[in-house]
Amino acid sequence: MVAVFHNKLSLMRSSSRSLDLNSTWQSDGGGTPEEWSQDKLPPGLDGIATINPEHFAVHPAPLVSATGDSGLTILEVARPSDDVLLPLYLRPYIIYRTVASFWGGDTDDRDAAGEEFWNLVADIWMQVVREKVPI
Repeated sequence: MVAVFHNKLSLMRSSSRSLDLNSTWQSDGGGTPEEWSQDKLPPGLDGIATINPEHFAVHPAPLVSATGDSGLTILEVARPSDDVLLPLYLRPYIIYRTVASFWGGDTDDRDAAGEEFWNLVADIWMQVVREKVPI
């Protein structure tokens, strides 16, 4: 997970240690979420087998359940599985374009120079592929 949004607003990422300094964070009343943590186990977890990287906590908990842009939106990075029929030489191209898109996105981490760099790397990679891979 890269970012968590609530009602189109980016939440601050926090470590579980920061949440632990507030010993009542799990019992606090609801409100507008301000921070999220991926490494905190959710309340009521029923066993070690159910823990996976998708678990995260927001604080405070939302007052109402909402869907779509008004609810929680997660930005995550996913890698295609090896059984996806994609030639190996295209994977770097997709990765470079994805990184460029992230740096060019409308976030606090926006970096136009980084976006330009990774788009150039993707263009060079595709140029090499066109010259070296028989079609």
